[in-house]
Amino acid sequence: MKKNRYVFLCMALAAVCATSCESLSNKVEYIKRVREVTGGTSKTIGRDQTIPFVFRNREILFEAEVNGKKDTLMLDMGVNQAVIRMVTEEESAGMEFVDMGVTTTESASLRMCPEPLDLTLGDLRYNSFTSVVLLDEDAVCDSETRLSSHPLAGSPIALSYGGLELNFSQGEMRMFRDHGTRPDLPGYEEVKCKFPLTGVVKVFITVDGEERECLFDTGNHSGLILKDKRRAAKGPESDIHYEGSFGIALSGGTEHQQYCLAQGEPVQISAGMVTADVTFVSDIAMDNMGIKFISRFDWIFLSEQRKVYVRPRKIKPEPEEVYPYRITTTGGRITILSRCTDLDPQFAAGDVIQSVDGVPVTEENICDYFVLLKAEKDWSKYQIAVR
Repeated sequence: MKKNRYVFLCMALAAVCATSCESLSNKVEYIKRVREVTGGTSKTIGRDQTIPFVFRNREILFEAEVNGKKDTLMLDMGVNQAVIRMVTEEESAGMEFVDMGVTTTESASLRMCPEPLDLTLGDLRYNSFTSVVLLDEDAVCDSETRLSSHPLAGSPIALSYGGLELNFSQGEMRMFRDHGTRPDLPGYEEVKCKFPLTGVVKVFITVDGEERECLFDTGNHSGLILKDKRRAAKGPESDIHYEGSFGIALSGGTEHQQYCLAQGEPVQISAGMVTADVTFVSDIAMDNMGIKFISRFDWIFLSEQRKVYVRPRKIKPEPEEVYPYRITTTGGRITILSRCTDLDPQFAAGDVIQSVDGVPVTEENICDYFVLLKAEKDWSKYQIAVR
């Protein structure tokens, strides 16, 4: 399976859980299919346990046994499904998918198929279902990574014990029972939060004098993404402005909009103040806290008490690189997703690159040109033809 996967899958799944007349029948059909493949959700919790993880390429990866086979999963607390697996058209033979009635792009919608799940993680045994998501189009280059090639383990797995310490400093998840008392761990401060019925976690921060309710989303490779139409269109001169898609593909509504990157923006979390790169967008389903920001802290979640604690880590924030264009190879062509308008770009979002220096982009060389142009900050040195 290709490494490229659509970003912010959680937002589309959150939309699935919302009530609307348009997609209600689709959800009923999916629930019916879930009941056909599983007898319901059950879990057996053993002793409190510590699960090691590897933090690589902005992904939290850990080992588990899924349906009798060892596998590597990525922790994505932005989704309220136990496990999500993504497949391409070629990998979906024999599967029957339900159109969930949620638009993902201008020409596609979210399609899902349930299959039985028997997961063993240390002393945890979790029986439920896996949501298999059919990708409309996949990128053709392994070097293009937007989410993960691994199945996603969502909040139901992470919070199955009631208590969770997500410790980036030690590279481990400590899963423990929530006994109604605060864990005696140094350096942690309580942060305002919500535990909605949808099963995910919301964490509050304050940016530019406004309190923000952010989805805690370890599956988002970016940092803070906040809705602010005014700031996205025209903010301080130090903001870096873009137009096009800022990365959401499955939830829709990201194409053809303005957004900006504010570098070193003051952010208050709990009683502390930090600086962070913040992306302000003109439209988004919900404010989002991604892994780039999350990994600067250690976290404790107490789902029974509905409390979250945070502890800053002594690490240097990773600066966001600024490029004139963001591109993708989805659909077997190099397409410009967005452009930095501050750099007076020649090409527009949506343009498809046909040739570079007179050489046509083909199936044989597309990945070479993708790698070249993705890392290039000055496209003017090449003769690029688009359509």
